[in-house]
Amino acid sequence: GVSVAERSYQHALEYAKDREQGTSLSDKSRGVAIVEHADVKRMLLTMKANIEACRALTYEAALHLDLAAQGDAEAQARVDLLTPIVKACGTDMSVEVTSTGVQIHGGMGFVEETGAAQFYRDARILPIYEGTNGIQAMDLAFRKTLRDQGAAAKAYLSEVEALLRDLDQLADAKILPLRHALDEALQSLTAATAWVVGEGMPGAKNGAENVAASSVPYLKCFGLVAGGAMMARSVMAAKQQLEYGQGDEDFLNDKINTARFYATHILPQANAYAKASMDGAQSVLEAKF
Repeated sequence: GVSVAERSYQHALEYAKDREQGTSLSDKSRGVAIVEHADVKRMLLTMKANIEACRALTYEAALHLDLAAQGDAEAQARVDLLTPIVKACGTDMSVEVTSTGVQIHGGMGFVEETGAAQFYRDARILPIYEGTNGIQAMDLAFRKTLRDQGAAAKAYLSEVEALLRDLDQLADAKILPLRHALDEALQSLTAATAWVVGEGMPGAKNGAENVAASSVPYLKCFGLVAGGAMMARSVMAAKQQLEYGQGDEDFLNDKINTARFYATHILPQANAYAKASMDGAQSVLEAKF
């Protein structure tokens, strides 16, 4: 998912830099490439931020997979938790990103020789095979959350809470939107996790059915928070390198800005998904077809 999304992003970025259309809002006499239009920037940043978050989360899962291979039980529990999240969120992301790539191309996105539509077609199968993403959501809710009464999920949430305390140490106004958005999203995910665990308790009325109906928004909420945590860690690493005068300054500042965009445009969706997971089961279960 990450790889085809990245290729689609690079393709769309190149096109947006080359395609001239419209004028500058501040200077009507000057024609501009579409990459200078605010909405095209927003779409490109959406692609970029989603890719960076999912790539980092994939690497995080791979790290724990290596640790688990050495007999680390805690790492194995983390791999088990992250696997359905990485698969489902990464592949759903690739469909969204490649569709946005077509949008940036405009009508040219449907012209085969541009290649934009091919990325979308390549991505569209990804949420289907290797276990549909609906099955991945059921796996997260039942086998990875209810199996241990939420212990592995709560351990992960505790790490994100500790990450918030680390963000507080940065004392940077530019980081505040990320800190606030991640805090709010973490609270939403914590509540949704408690709801899932509660519905899985013996005696809960229609508990299994409720969890099944709510598993997809629960997974989406979890994935957004996990992505937000990875973006926060990238910000802290970038800030440290900037303070020590290491690395490429433009690249590091771009990392921080991309994380800010994730915080204000993408991460808040976690709160809506949490609400859907806790309040939305009955409308699904009572539907007649």
